[in-house]
Amino acid sequence: MIYFITGLIMIALVITFFFTGFGGSLRSSRTPARPPSQTSVTSVSAASLVAATLTKAEISARLNRLASAPDPKNLKMGAMCYKVASPPRRAEYICPRCGTRTLYAEDSAKRTMDASFMQKGIIECRRRAKAIAGLGLALNLDESEFCSKCAPSVKNPELILVIHYGGREGDFRVRRISTDDMKLLEEFLEGKDRHAGDTDRETSMKSHLARLKELLGTK
Repeated sequence: MIYFITGLIMIALVITFFFTGFGGSLRSSRTPARPPSQTSVTSVSAASLVAATLTKAEISARLNRLASAPDPKNLKMGAMCYKVASPPRRAEYICPRCGTRTLYAEDSAKRTMDASFMQKGIIECRRRAKAIAGLGLALNLDESEFCSKCAPSVKNPELILVIHYGGREGDFRVRRISTDDMKLLEEFLEGKDRHAGDTDRETSMKSHLARLKELLGTK
């Protein structure tokens, strides 16, 4: 009788162990569903941006439509007067390419100084360049002339806009870029019919057609 009871207990233990182990193996074989990775989302966005890049022909078509468009109405006069801050006498430029620091001083004989542009203007141009790229125009800013290491012999540095049209068109470069130029490009690509100046005075986008053609290389 004792042997019979012991046998039943052993059989029960074996059965329990078998189903417990089998169930655990089933649970471990299930792979939980994973959300889409951020990498895949990013790569799709990048591909869409490349596909949406404007061609020179498309830019020319937009400029032609602007030339035939009517002048906008109710243009703002902007501020009649405003206080102009005194320009800084010194400014430090840090090259984004090589990291060299170039000091510009009012009394320097080596390089002419536009400290206001270097302190605020270049930063604004960079910001607008990113916005313009988001609107479908492939471009970058060439700041090398402001760097004493990249362009040691340049005395009057200028900001250069480089537009990448690709194919047979290649790259188009235009010198002496200002913050107003970058703002004008951004407004044009946004489809605006007017340009807001420094004092918020509005002018017809159509009146800036010649400069837009110079900036975009369609002249």
